[in-house]
Amino acid sequence: FMTRKNSQFSLLSVEEEGSKTPIEMIVPENVTADVSSTFLAYTYVYNRYSCIDWVYPFHIAFAYVVVLSGILALLSRLFTQFKQYHSLIGRVYLIAMFWCMASSLLIHNAGLPFPIIVSFLYLLGGITIGYLAIWQHSRNFEKELFKRLETIVKKKIIGAENVDLKRIRQEEVSDMVNNKNFVQRFFSLKSLHGLTLSLSWFQMLGRTMVTNPAASWDGCWSYPAYKNPNGTAIFVSGTQPGYFPMGENNFLLAITVPIVLVILIVGLCVSYCGARKARKARGQVKNEVETIDTLKNTK
Repeated sequence: FMTRKNSQFSLLSVEEEGSKTPIEMIVPENVTADVSSTFLAYTYVYNRYSCIDWVYPFHIAFAYVVVLSGILALLSRLFTQFKQYHSLIGRVYLIAMFWCMASSLLIHNAGLPFPIIVSFLYLLGGITIGYLAIWQHSRNFEKELFKRLETIVKKKIIGAENVDLKRIRQEEVSDMVNNKNFVQRFFSLKSLHGLTLSLSWFQMLGRTMVTNPAASWDGCWSYPAYKNPNGTAIFVSGTQPGYFPMGENNFLLAITVPIVLVILIVGLCVSYCGARKARKARGQVKNEVETIDTLKNTK
């Protein structure tokens, strides 16, 4: 459990909390809490950071980007002149959400209430379903549009010198969109996308509306303690012996430098092989064209 830094505390017994099985926790010998247990700047336990004070402003900033981009995404569907920016705004929404969630991992003090956990399930479920729905809708739409364009071009190409594909495409898109009735519009993948992502966005809107960034953050105020049945709190050690035998910096280099080099080498090899294959293909096409031209000249 978590204990408040620099404060007196008492523990409820496990029976009072409804536990059926007594806790048998072996506390390591020579436990020494990290110095972060005495101040609010950060919390460092077992060679791990669970809270860093300066991360909170970034978390809040990304949360507001999520809310604002959600509003812009909704508005871009209402005003025709801004529809072209809808997918771009949606990408901003998702990227900001990723960073908002990532930053939340480093501002942990006391966990989440059950209703907030359910709210986050709505949020993540909405994003998942909404993204998959619009992805499938786009595939279906492009497939149907290609069939229409193919049919029209085949009809118009005979005896026609110029075919305005851009104009034809726009006409077919308008026809596909404008000929849908209410049932087709509401019970569709595109509608599912809008509804589920709106549900997702509303969870963030609610959180930002009830959160005062200036008053809701007290710093990294908690520190973990070992669970045990006798009601005595013992801080978790600041370090875990043997967790990084080679040292944190050396471990970071070991997992960074080799994979970066491997990715670069693989990228260079794939690019080189692809270029050679493309050059060979161009050469074959050129030879075939020259052969055809030679045969024509011979006749």
